[in-house]
Amino acid sequence: MFLENTESTMMSVLFGVASVHKESRRDSLERFCLTYTNPLVRFLVVTKKVSSEDADEIVQEFWLVKLLEPPPEQNLISKYLAAKDANSELSFRRYLSKSLSFYFINRYRSADARHARNNIAIEALEGWEPEQLAAEQFEFDTEWANHLLNRVLKDVRSECVANGHRAKWDVFVELVLVPGMRQVPAPSYAELAEKLGIQSPKAVGNAWITVKRMILRHFQAAVLDYLPSSSAEQSVIDAEHETQQVLVSLAARGGLRILLEEETERSSSLSQTASFALGGPVTADMFRDPSDLEAAWQSVLVTKVGDLTSDLKLADTDARFGEWLSTMCPPLDVLDSVRRLAKKQGKQSALPFSEQDCFPREIWALIYLLVLAIAQTKHGRYLSNTKPESLKRRMVPFRDADWIDDESRRILSCFIDTHNL
Repeated sequence: MFLENTESTMMSVLFGVASVHKESRRDSLERFCLTYTNPLVRFLVVTKKVSSEDADEIVQEFWLVKLLEPPPEQNLISKYLAAKDANSELSFRRYLSKSLSFYFINRYRSADARHARNNIAIEALEGWEPEQLAAEQFEFDTEWANHLLNRVLKDVRSECVANGHRAKWDVFVELVLVPGMRQVPAPSYAELAEKLGIQSPKAVGNAWITVKRMILRHFQAAVLDYLPSSSAEQSVIDAEHETQQVLVSLAARGGLRILLEEETERSSSLSQTASFALGGPVTADMFRDPSDLEAAWQSVLVTKVGDLTSDLKLADTDARFGEWLSTMCPPLDVLDSVRRLAKKQGKQSALPFSEQDCFPREIWALIYLLVLAIAQTKHGRYLSNTKPESLKRRMVPFRDADWIDDESRRILSCFIDTHNL
């Protein structure tokens, strides 16, 4: 785990804000306010219907009244740290947004603010009561999540460019950002490979998988950077949990969605209108039409056997897979090993992230059926308990598909022609 033995940066900042040492406190205050000002301003704009200028002024007043003017031991952060000692589950983001909401309410209810209150629309004064804070907390969660999203995407792009992988960022832009912002269907992987000059749809899929992992890694790092926890172990636990909450919050408002194992069902239900759909099985939306499947199958045929079946110890691993199947007459035990691998890969619903998993299930199903056909026609042996008639019914749609090659069609036809329904 990349977060091991890492302590929350924000916890040290909070202790610095509560410190009596002026030098340390000043630096921590600057860091703290820089981190939280923009999300809080957006929070007020969305929930209180005030202008950006007024919201910024209110947040600056909030820092002054709650952080700068009180003695360090009585400021907002010291009060939070004391409350967290009594309740370790207390969320700092929730504590902060609730404090700002109460400050906003009191500011406009005070006698000194009567004139300012007259300049605010009536609808902005409604829903100020404490019982409305739960709904407001959701708004702040969303604003904060999008604040993190902006930071994460900037970091991911910088990393891609710095490492000479600009094409991976371009895949993300064309596959996710542009369709999400314009509300248009995402291109197929084959279309994207042609547009960006990438070698194959499989290479597009590999790039996308890499970017997904980068996004999740940067999200966890960003969360850890602000989430206050006093121990390294708790920081990691909090960061992983908070990352899930942040991503789910984004899904509910049309933001980024990456499904984590624990949140798959909830995220899926929330993401009906999500602009960025990053979840689901790796290959579920990867190969969209016959041209994609044809490109994927052609990629398989020219892939070295050793690369395609990296977890199997096979002879002739440098041979191309198409040649290996059609002309080399692999031994029966080797065919059975490939059959088991194809069956395993084809059955997986939540695929691990590896290059071979970028092939859709149809590809693994075809490999599985080809191996069975070769074992029967060349070795006279059945490697499956499935009745030949049932296998024939499964092979016919593949034999008749436009996207397979002629040699694979011939192999399937040999099996089909020798069995009558």
